[in-house]
Amino acid sequence: MEETEDVEEELPRSRSRSRDRLESNLVPRTCRFCGKHTICEFGREENLCSRRCYNQTMKGCDVLLWDGGEAKNWLHTEGLSKWSRQIDVAHGHQLLTKMTEGTLGKAGVPQMKAKDAIKTIEELRQGAWAQIEPPRKELPLETVAEMGFKGDWEMVIEDNPLRSYAAVCRQAIDSDLAWKWFETLQTQLPWQDPTDEKYQKNGKTIARRTIFVVDQGCNCTYKYSGVAVKPFPETDFLAEIRKKCVEIAGLPVQPNSCNINLYRDGHDAVGWHTDDEPLFEGDYNDICILSLSLGSSRTFQVKKKGGKRDVALKSFVVSHGDLCTMEGRFQRHYLHAIQREPEVAEPRINLTWRYITKHNHSDGCNLQGEGN
Repeated sequence: MEETEDVEEELPRSRSRSRDRLESNLVPRTCRFCGKHTICEFGREENLCSRRCYNQTMKGCDVLLWDGGEAKNWLHTEGLSKWSRQIDVAHGHQLLTKMTEGTLGKAGVPQMKAKDAIKTIEELRQGAWAQIEPPRKELPLETVAEMGFKGDWEMVIEDNPLRSYAAVCRQAIDSDLAWKWFETLQTQLPWQDPTDEKYQKNGKTIARRTIFVVDQGCNCTYKYSGVAVKPFPETDFLAEIRKKCVEIAGLPVQPNSCNINLYRDGHDAVGWHTDDEPLFEGDYNDICILSLSLGSSRTFQVKKKGGKRDVALKSFVVSHGDLCTMEGRFQRHYLHAIQREPEVAEPRINLTWRYITKHNHSDGCNLQGEGN
């Protein structure tokens, strides 16, 4: 716990109160920016421990609104103007969400300078994603685990201030039925081997096979990072799987898309990422993503945006027949990953159902969603 005197020095005098009154009336809370506990009046309303944390949070929020000129000015301030043409930054949101050591390295930025720049960006990200979300009593949200429609759902992430939730239902699908699904999916789907044009050299494909399934009539391409996956119309067999899983989760509306990944063994993986693509509008709306695991068990890792690199806040194993959810503003505030596990020799298939709310008309899709 930080010393109260240090905190009070940073706060306006109009907010100062006696130590006795503070200690008697306040329960220490976790600062939503730095994660430390402290007793100070400032934290009562904003849930922040000091003026510094408040300023850093606001600074991160401001960056989200930067235009191209302001983003370029940041590059100049960080000593990166020499590579500004190679660094593709159109606005502040892109600066916070897309900038990595890898992108800077590809632009020619020396490793140590790239590390320093990303350290600054991580603090800005931490501030941007720490902003207060509307409480559920004002904007209602009922999670799958709370509904308890079918199965024994366990809440693994329950972050009310950030309106972020994740849950798992163990062995939601009978093992024999799950294996039947696995074998049909593995052998009959037209799997694709896309290339991440942003991060990989020509000819190399991402470390997993994939397919993007959509409702009849939808023509939206699934784009993330430097990957573009063409749509595949949902078959009767895929619809059967979807309906069964949605029934167990008790979702009131059927999802209209499904991203399916085939991890051939433990060398196939997906790094830290968030499903905040424009199609799903999960960067600023409450959304629910439902996921089914088939085949070998893998470790699912979760961490907050702006957290320490490669350090998971929570890790849990997802096994054959398990259902998982990510709900609320989870895609805005959290990252998730399936890291490499070389000791795993068997394949795994993961189906992730989502709701397209903003159809991509530039891909030739004529459907209308709430976001259109």
